[in-house]
Amino acid sequence: MGSKHADPAITVRAPIEVQQAAKTVLRGHGIEMRDFVIAMLTALTKETDMVVKLATRHQPPPKPRGRPVGQRDIIYAFRRSGDPNAAWYGQPDLFPLGEYRTGEMDFQPANPHPFRGPLEIRYGPVSDEVPPSLYVYTTIGGRRMRPTADVHELLFGASTETF
Repeated sequence: MGSKHADPAITVRAPIEVQQAAKTVLRGHGIEMRDFVIAMLTALTKETDMVVKLATRHQPPPKPRGRPVGQRDIIYAFRRSGDPNAAWYGQPDLFPLGEYRTGEMDFQPANPHPFRGPLEIRYGPVSDEVPPSLYVYTTIGGRRMRPTADVHELLFGASTETF
């Protein structure tokens, strides 16, 4: 269910020391943070040049957003779950022990398949040198991730689709 508020929320993460200093200054003037932010947004629309000039002098350096470029978690190996002697498929030695994570995936394709059932998977932050599959995502531990092209082909077969 969506919010019943008429105005959408704005979420901003300022450094804690800036927040604390601003709250102290505003409290000294009897102004709440919410009221100050609304006043500054209003001032920006009424006295644009002055507010932009002031804001530019105090603008923080650019901060990267999202995951680092070239890094993403990707599934790179799997085996039948529950059998510690089961063979690994994909690239199981891509990372040394301790540098990858494991999870479970209940693989239930629509058609009969030799790997149908619970699978143990290995995943980790893989660079752009390991190409992902472009065709599927799965959820492991509440996070969406893609398999490598090798794992995709083993589980779903080669795709002839092009983009």
